[in-house]
Order: sequence, then C-alpha cells, then structure tokens
Amino acid sequence: MMGESEQQVLEIFGRHLLIRKDELRRIFNENGLNDGVAAVSKLNDLGYLKMVDSVGSICYTITQNGMRALRSV
Repeated sequence: MMGESEQQVLEIFGRHLLIRKDELRRIFNENGLNDGVAAVSKLNDLGYLKMVDSVGSICYTITQNGMRALRSV
C-alpha cells in the first residue's frame, strides 16, 4: 500500500515519464517532498519505477505497473 508521498511521486512520474536524477531532486524541492528519495526507493521496490541509463545519464521512468497503479488511485 502506498502512502501519500509515494502517490505524489507517482503522479510526478505520470506527468513527466522520464526524469533525470538531478531534475528529480529539483522537482522534489519545488513540491516540498523532503522524503521523495525514500518514496522513489519504495516505488522502485514495488516495480512502479525503474532506473535506466539514458545516454550516460541516470534516469528514472514509470513502468506499466506504475501507470496502472496511478490510474487506480
């Protein structure tokens, strides 16, 4: 079961789909998500997010399971 911070993070990924790690920190600061890194880790463990290497940059992307979970919220 996801908490409020995990839902907020999943909604951010639902809008952006692919986010570089440095952009992710900026987005968390703008939205006041101090525990965003922990939420990303939990969502990654649940299979809702995935870390990918996009042209030499570490990025996170939402998976199909993550999109389904986002629609069911």
